[in-house]
Amino acid sequence: MAKYYLKNKLYVYLPIILVFMKNRLKSIPFKLPLLAWKNKSLVTIVAFLIFLCFFDKYNLRTQYKIYSTLLNMQDQKANYIHLIAEAKQDKFDLEQNYERFAREKYFMSRLDEDVFIIETKKIIKK
Repeated sequence: MAKYYLKNKLYVYLPIILVFMKNRLKSIPFKLPLLAWKNKSLVTIVAFLIFLCFFDKYNLRTQYKIYSTLLNMQDQKANYIHLIAEAKQDKFDLEQNYERFAREKYFMSRLDEDVFIIETKKIIKK
């Protein structure tokens, strides 16, 4: 093992270099408060929040897109539930009173009847 340390002189001089660098760093005055590391936890928390907000896979923009997609899908789900309820009601009407259903939906009539269709105008508010 001693031969290995002598062959590679970096391992021999490494402790000397580290002591020299430590003394050198102590003599440099830090003027910025962030470099003094007085608030290590605050700096760590701020860096973590910046990372989460801008650089993470699920950053704020992605979260907003996912949330808006979720709201859109919930609206679609409510619309489909309403359409299913209408279809079930139409099915029930067709099974129970098919003559009335045919008259109302498809404007069918008997041979001796006249059918008058009254259309109402829809007012679109903008």
